Amino acid sequence: MAETQRRLTTIVAVDIAGLARLVSNDEEGALAAQRNHRAELIEPLLEEHQGRIANTAGDSFLLEFPSAVEAMRFCTEVQQGMAARNRSVPQDQRIEYRIGVNVGDVMADGDDLLGDGVNIAARIEALAAPGGINLSHTVHDQIRDRMTLDFEDMGKVEVKNIARPVRVFRVLSAEEVPGEARRPRAPWLKSAVAARIVLVIVLVIMVGGGAWWWTQQPDFTPAYPEKFAYKLPDKPSIAVLPFENFTGDPKQDYLCDGMTENIIAVLSTSPDLFVIARNSSFIFKGKATKVQDVAEKLGVRYVLEGSVQRSGDKLRVVAQLVDAIDGKHLWARHYDRELQDLFALYDGISKDIALAMHVNLTIGEWEKSWVKAVGATATFRLGVLGRSRLNSSTAAGLKEAEDLFLESHKREPDNALANLMLASVHIQKLMTGLSTDPLSDLAKAQSFVDKAQSVMESGIGFSLVATLKLFATDHSAALAQAEHAIELDPSGSETIALAGTVKTFCGKVPHAIVFLRRAMRLQPYHPIWMPAMLGFAHLQLGENEAAERIFESIMSTANVDGFFYRLALSNISAIAVFEGDMDKAREYLARVLKKNPTGNAYHVAQQLYFLKDQEFVQRYVAALRKAGLPEY
Repeated sequence: MAETQRRLTTIVAVDIAGLARLVSNDEEGALAAQRNHRAELIEPLLEEHQGRIANTAGDSFLLEFPSAVEAMRFCTEVQQGMAARNRSVPQDQRIEYRIGVNVGDVMADGDDLLGDGVNIAARIEALAAPGGINLSHTVHDQIRDRMTLDFEDMGKVEVKNIARPVRVFRVLSAEEVPGEARRPRAPWLKSAVAARIVLVIVLVIMVGGGAWWWTQQPDFTPAYPEKFAYKLPDKPSIAVLPFENFTGDPKQDYLCDGMTENIIAVLSTSPDLFVIARNSSFIFKGKATKVQDVAEKLGVRYVLEGSVQRSGDKLRVVAQLVDAIDGKHLWARHYDRELQDLFALYDGISKDIALAMHVNLTIGEWEKSWVKAVGATATFRLGVLGRSRLNSSTAAGLKEAEDLFLESHKREPDNALANLMLASVHIQKLMTGLSTDPLSDLAKAQSFVDKAQSVMESGIGFSLVATLKLFATDHSAALAQAEHAIELDPSGSETIALAGTVKTFCGKVPHAIVFLRRAMRLQPYHPIWMPAMLGFAHLQLGENEAAERIFESIMSTANVDGFFYRLALSNISAIAVFEGDMDKAREYLARVLKKNPTGNAYHVAQQLYFLKDQEFVQRYVAALRKAGLPEY
């Protein structure tokens, strides 16, 4: 007899919830439906994520994956796919899976897997709700910083035939994330790890990094967790408020805005931090705002605020970090620097904040390439002004942004950020239908992004490369570039949103929805293109109610003469056709044509040429024709 082999692997236990009831009601129908789900959904996803079927037993089966990340991607895509497939199926006829995932030691007997690793996966699967995913702490530790998922810590659970309790986590659905009470403090705040935090604090004090107050009473009125618009992430979360301009000269605002942007940019590269994006932080610029209000509106625990003073070529920067929930000032420091040291100053502040947030960043290694990318102070000022206009998604706003970036590019043709921003301008023209010469904009975007990446590779750069691969209908390359972008910039809202956009058009729609929701959570005051893409993703899945809610919301906030207002009108018209409400469909389409009399079905189909699911494009365009859109 061959010797039993042992190995460490990822095990996925899957069970059909209530199969006996389904079979008793309609045996042939239930079994046929299960065969279809397996052939059309499970087996293709298994192949895509390098998994295999190890054991099967009636209403359950056991799967093996070489990677915890691939296993979890498989699981989330299966549950999202089943939710879509069940949408038109009566509740009592739906097949729903419970899933448990574990990384552990197993014994291999031929193709079969045995042992405690398998038992744990099976036991925690039994604790899952229909349509849910449970995972052990060994899986959670592997994926928590590599996937955009939210979890509920279910604590330690006694598992039959296992000597010690197993810590179990539940994957939260997208609907469960906003508005919930904040999670328990993250595991890194407990037990032995606390000793390391104390050490970090001592080091901060020793190097003169700031002052800590450890009194029993709060320094200011704390934020109220029950008022938070979003639940707290399971990692340190921070909003960097726009630094105040104490120079007495409004023209020096760019120094303050640049300080804020750079701190956000550097902190966002860490997978250990949850950093609110620039656009959402900057809504508080120039407003007398309490830090507890900021924390409650943005759903963060920590807030950084500061100010900038200038005297000739000398700068004084003051910064302080506060814990809004405890009502405590954690850290404060002032910096006196020469203006020529501006970029080193940015990096120095970010390094100190990272220490105070118990995160280790090696910013010093990036200093030369970062300064090279940013360029001279005057060039950087133009970039800050241009970025404030880039997300307008209007022809006038894009023209202003392009002019500012071109001036910056003229000063420093090798400036990485100027090249990236110019690439973004041309891509946005193409995405929003504002391009008057698509081939020229495509060529310019490619040239600018290639130049930027040759100077300094970045997450946002790879996400723009992914978008260009999408325009070339190279869907596999686009997906690969999008994944690499997120690896480099795991907390970057725009990087994640662009990756979600690429996934939407490349046929990975359920996964795209997760990414887009994550990006919007990182940037609560997000640009309008993000919900527009989210709504389009729901529309592709046939989730008409969710899509229509999003498009109605866009109409309430968008410029009535802008692209996204017309897009929302068109999509609601198509939804009305799908739902059989032709009066509503004709009404909304007529409003589209009133704002864009030259709109036609041929042009719509052309704009969607790069969508992988061309069957959906045909249905979508046919619906608009039925509502009254002319062919040419």
